[in-house]
Amino acid sequence: MKGRNHIWAAFMAIVLIGLSCDKDRVYDHVVALSREGWNAGKGMEFDMPVNDTKKAYDLSIHLRNNGDYKYSNIWLFIEVKSPDGNSVRDTFEIKLANEAGRWTGKGIGNVYELLAPYKKNILFPTRGIYHVTVWQAMRDETLEHLLNLGLCLQYHI
Repeated sequence: MKGRNHIWAAFMAIVLIGLSCDKDRVYDHVVALSREGWNAGKGMEFDMPVNDTKKAYDLSIHLRNNGDYKYSNIWLFIEVKSPDGNSVRDTFEIKLANEAGRWTGKGIGNVYELLAPYKKNILFPTRGIYHVTVWQAMRDETLEHLLNLGLCLQYHI
């Protein structure tokens, strides 16, 4: 029975992720987090291509958790390295539940997905691959009940 639940959860993740970014997306990639939890020292890496430096973009963070996640938010460290070697590091908070304790993401069963806007209307100065690394920045060394993390880059409308 456990195997069926994992297959069902994977199928629903694909469906939800496919619906989360619109048709103007340039990059949309999601990775699975470890079943043992997301260790604070484990950065999740993404190679995001940028081909147009004249268009503005919106960058969002995908996050999937189950209802057993014990916090109402998550803090992330995000580092973006440009093709020319410059890097910017930022701290970002995502609210996963409201004051009443209700999950803010779309949910099916006990799994919730949220697409959180990170940066809007941004211009990239250089064409090429931008290397993005995301770490969890919570006080717990290992965060449990987080399932997936992803990045979505789309044209700003």
